[in-house]
Amino acid sequence: MWTDNETERDFLNFSGVADTIAEIIAQAQGKPISIGVSGQWGRGKSSLIKLGPVNTYEAHQR
Repeated sequence: MWTDNETERDFLNFSGVADTIAEIIAQAQGKPISIGVSGQWGRGKSSLIKLGPVNTYEAHQR
């Protein structure tokens, strides 16, 4: 059983979603944008958000 803690490991295969979000952020080039993440309790919203900084950094390096 998984604990109810967010993780930086991609147990839920969210890397594709995180990559897409990172690319949207990179393409904004500093312009303000809003991105919403919604879902039921325990669906991995916080874990998805924790994947963001790494993916965003990598998108900026491309």
